[in-house]
Amino acid sequence: MASNKSNTWLWIAAVIVLAGAGWAMFRGSNDAAPTADAAQQTAALTPQTAVELLPVDDAAGPTLPPEMFLDPKAREAYQVAKDIPDVLRELPCFCGCMRTHGHKNNLFCFMDEHGSACEICEDVALDAKRMHNNGASIKEIQDNIKGKYSVYLPPQ
Repeated sequence: MASNKSNTWLWIAAVIVLAGAGWAMFRGSNDAAPTADAAQQTAALTPQTAVELLPVDDAAGPTLPPEMFLDPKAREAYQVAKDIPDVLRELPCFCGCMRTHGHKNNLFCFMDEHGSACEICEDVALDAKRMHNNGASIKEIQDNIKGKYSVYLPPQ
C-alpha cells in the first residue's frame, strides 16, 4: 500500500514538472527576443533617461484583443492599448521588459502576453488612461509615469 502512495506522488510530481516546463517553453516562444538595437538602446536605461530613450515606432503592430484575457485588470489594460495606442507608445515601461523583451515602450507590452502577467505594465497603462481622460498632455503623462514608476526599474 505504501508503494502505491509513493508511486502516486511520483506521478503527480512528474506531471507538475512537465507542465511547468511546457509553460516555460510556451511563454518563451511568445516573448519577442530583444534585438541588438533594442539591447543597445536599453543597456544604459535608468529612471532618469527612460523617457528620453524612447523610440517612437509607428509600425509597431497590433495589440492583442482584450477579449482573450479573463483577468479584469489585464482585459482593461489591453483595452487601453487598443483605445489609446498613441499615448502608450510615448511611455516607457519600468518592469525591465525594455531590456529583457526588446520592448520599445509600454504599448509593446500589450502586443504579446507580457502585459497580462505584469502589474507594472498594466498599472502604467491604466494610469495613462486616467490622466488622458482627464485632459493631461503627453508630457504631463510621461512626467507623472516616470515619477511614479521609475523606482520599479530593475537594476542593471
